[in-house]
Amino acid sequence: MVLARVDAGDLAPVERSRVEASVVQARSSQLEAHNTAISAAEALQILAGAEPDGQVTAVTVPAEPVNVTLDADAMGVEALANNPDLQSQRVAEEGADLDLRDARHGRLPSLAAVGNYTLRGYETSLGAALDEMSTGTLRDWYVGGELSAPLGNRSDRGSVLQKQAALASARITRQALERTIEQSVRSQVRNVEQDRLKLDLARANLDLAQQTLAAERALEDAGRAIQKDVLEAIRSVDDAKVSVEQARADHALAVVELMRLRGAL
Repeated sequence: MVLARVDAGDLAPVERSRVEASVVQARSSQLEAHNTAISAAEALQILAGAEPDGQVTAVTVPAEPVNVTLDADAMGVEALANNPDLQSQRVAEEGADLDLRDARHGRLPSLAAVGNYTLRGYETSLGAALDEMSTGTLRDWYVGGELSAPLGNRSDRGSVLQKQAALASARITRQALERTIEQSVRSQVRNVEQDRLKLDLARANLDLAQQTLAAERALEDAGRAIQKDVLEAIRSVDDAKVSVEQARADHALAVVELMRLRGAL
C-alpha cells in the first residue's frame, strides 16, 4: 500500500526506502530468531542425550506463576536445615571431629593383655621328646599385661594439632556457608518478587502494544496513518509477547533456584 501511494504521489519517495529498509530488517531479525531457536533446540537435545538435529516441539504450556507468601526468615531456616551443600559440609565437619578424637587417642597410654602357653620335651631322642610333649607334663604358661606410655610423642601431638586445624577449618567453612546460604535465600526471594513485577509490567506493555496496534489500524483505515506505522505497531506487539515469555521464564528459573537453596527440589 505504501509503494502504491508513493507511486500515486500521495507519499514522499523516501517512504519507499523506509519500507524497503524495514523489510530487510525484518528478514534479518527472522533469520536471527530462526538460528537462535535451532541452537537452543540442539542444546536441549544434547542435554537429553538425543541426536542434535534441532527438531524439538514444545508439548507443555509454560506454567503460570502462582502467588505464594515469600517469608525470607522461614525459608532461611528451611534452607539451613535442608540445603544439600550445607548438609555435605556438616558431614565433613563431623568427620574432622572424629579424626581429631582418633588422633587424641594416640597420646594416651595403652594397656595390652599378653599370655603364653608352652609344651616342653627334654628327652634325648626326638621320639621320646615328642611323647613327653604330648603328655603335657612339662608345660609353661603365663598371663599378664603390658602398659606403655608415650614419652615425648611428637608425632601424635603433631597429628592432634593437624586434626584440630582441620576441624577448625571445617567449622569455619560451615559457618561461612550458613551465612552465605541465608544471604542467598534472602536475595533470591527479592529476585522472585522482582521477576514477578517484571512479568506484570511485561503483560501491561503487551496490552498497551495491542491497543496501539488496534488504534494504528483504525487510523490506517481512515487514511490518517501509513502502513509503516502499522508494521511498527505489529513489531511492538511481537516484541511485547517475547518480553512476556522471557519474564515468565525468568520468574520460573528464580523460583527453581529458590527451591534449590531451600533443599526443596
